[in-house]
Formats: sequence, structure tokens, C-alpha cells
Amino acid sequence: MTRLSGHPNVVHLKAVYEDENFVHLVMELCAGGELFHRLEKHGRFSESEARILFRHLMLVVVYCHDKGVVHRDLKPENILLATRAVSSPIKLADFGQSLHGTVGSPFYIAPEEAFWRLRPGSRYPWDRISSSAKDLIKEMLCTDPAQRLTAKQVLGMQYSKHPF
Repeated sequence: MTRLSGHPNVVHLKAVYEDENFVHLVMELCAGGELFHRLEKHGRFSESEARILFRHLMLVVVYCHDKGVVHRDLKPENILLATRAVSSPIKLADFGQSLHGTVGSPFYIAPEEAFWRLRPGSRYPWDRISSSAKDLIKEMLCTDPAQRLTAKQVLGMQYSKHPF
């Protein structure tokens, strides 16, 4: 966490206290709660809202990678909202999975390890998603890691064919 301190989209570690049984981490307050809960409460985001959140997520992922840290458990539950405002900045949290072992939540792991897959004819409303966003998602879900887009490549595409 100390390697990542200072980035506006990483939860700030305020203090660490240790007792006989536990290590206690005091993190900054993120009053907006989890992105997951906002999705539960309001349903889906518009594509333009999602684009902004996703861009900020990719920026913080690139920052982490540049510092030698791979989060390994990116999911809405680990993306916090700094405030309760609709346009709240995001804060990436829960770097515990970046430390060791086989990790990942079944619904969010890398495509080549996926326990399940979306099947043709699934009930997701893809007709509401732009062609450029669909193309980006396909390139990010490539099962060959050598062919899959990196976070830097995704950000570099913001001015080309993809709207990010």
C-alpha cells in the first residue's frame, strides 16, 4: 500500500496497528460505499457514465502496474466511491489478493480461467451498447493473454476507435 500512496484513485492507508492476534489497517473514509451497492441501488450506468468510471479505473490500474503491483481482484465490490455524489471519484481498495496464491472471484477472473461464460442468446441487453464498446469488451476478454489488451493499450485507444 505504501508503494501506491498518493494516487487520487487508490484508497489511502492512514495507519497500521498491530496486536497479538491481528493487524488493523485504518483506511480513508469512502462515504459513497462500494460501486457494487450503487449498481444494486440504481441498476446499470449509462454508457457515458460507465466510460468515465472505466477510464479512471484504467488510469489507476496502469499506475499500479507501473509501481509493480497487480491487483488481481478487480470487481465492483473493490471499487469504492469517495463521496455520495453521482460524479464521485472512484477509489481502488482491497489489495490483499495481490500478495499470494491463486486468486480471483469466480465472476471476475481472467477469461482463460473463467468458470462460466456468457453464451450467445444471453439475456444481457447488448443492443443498448455501442459497437465501439462491444469491440473493446471483446478485445479485453480475449482468452489468449498475449493478445489481450493491456490497461495502457485501452487508455491509448481513447482517441482512436474506442470511446475511452
